[in-house]
Amino acid sequence: MRSRINWIDNAKAIGIFLVFYGHYVEYIWRQTNSDVAYFHFKVIYSFHMPFFFMISGFFLKNYNITEKVKKLFLQRMLPVYSFAIFTLPIWIIFSFRYGDSINNIFLKCISYIGGIPSLNFMTWFLVCLFTAEVLISFIGIKKNKNINLFLGIFLIIVGCYFCDNYSKIEELTKIYKNFWYINEAVVAAGFCYLGNYIYENIQKIGTERKLV
Repeated sequence: MRSRINWIDNAKAIGIFLVFYGHYVEYIWRQTNSDVAYFHFKVIYSFHMPFFFMISGFFLKNYNITEKVKKLFLQRMLPVYSFAIFTLPIWIIFSFRYGDSINNIFLKCISYIGGIPSLNFMTWFLVCLFTAEVLISFIGIKKNKNINLFLGIFLIIVGCYFCDNYSKIEELTKIYKNFWYINEAVVAAGFCYLGNYIYENIQKIGTERKLV
């Protein structure tokens, strides 16, 4: 079993915190039009998702695809469903208090089949990461790290095109927007590849310093 590396665990925790905090300040800004909230929102959104996905790519390796997908499902999607179960009673209480239709809550639950966490939208990044890592499992991590760098850049460019042309992609593939966050996951996979490439170079620098 791989030993824990404190600075990477800390970076992951910071990345997850920034995802939740980014959504929080976005909500505050849209509700209050606060300049301070807007500043926080713009700064965090300028880097927090690439940061999170690059760290997630540090330890990417090739595994048996079936076993890997099962493991990823437990690691990524189990927390998503757990948050949904935790927040479901809150949604039911609010539906009775504010007159919302119980059918809307049922539709929110059904949306999880399509990978859309409607009961707790802030967990979308875990769904996206799951889809990205499944995609990477099929593509594979290459021994030649320069190929991984190329794959990262290529996937980011392609994914950005997909995200900017939702309607065209939906019409062509018949896959609706946000279905398991496939379009966003292509970009995320690209950053995971870049993270894998960067971490390999960090290891080389650390080894060279030890030798010196």
